[in-house]
Amino acid sequence: MTAKRVLVIDDDPTLRRLIGFGLTRAGYATRTAENGEAAKALLQDEPADLVLVDLMMPVVDGLRFLRWLRDEVRLTVPALVFTSYDAPGLAAEAAAIGATDLIHKPVRLPELLDRVARLLSGKAGREGVG
Repeated sequence: MTAKRVLVIDDDPTLRRLIGFGLTRAGYATRTAENGEAAKALLQDEPADLVLVDLMMPVVDGLRFLRWLRDEVRLTVPALVFTSYDAPGLAAEAAAIGATDLIHKPVRLPELLDRVARLLSGKAGREGVG
């Protein structure tokens, strides 16, 4: 059986490595990108089964990346958004443009792995994002 492909997009190199390592150890084929622009290039080379995307990044942030993913490319893969910001309306805005679920930083690896597994199995990690 082929491993599910997860694309991790975050501008923090340490967090990318840690999450990538945890996902790889859990059996996922993991690739990482430092921003939405780099992620676009990776997705054009190889599709993902799930994207894990930070909202606040330089170059192309998570919201702009999600808009591109849903509106231009029309990919319907689950998108798990993670952020350290808890601004009012942020979860609703992310959901409106295609986020499947949202998790707040600091990310606990067991919770992240649980959400990833649920999303890849077709079961939402919560009752929606908002």
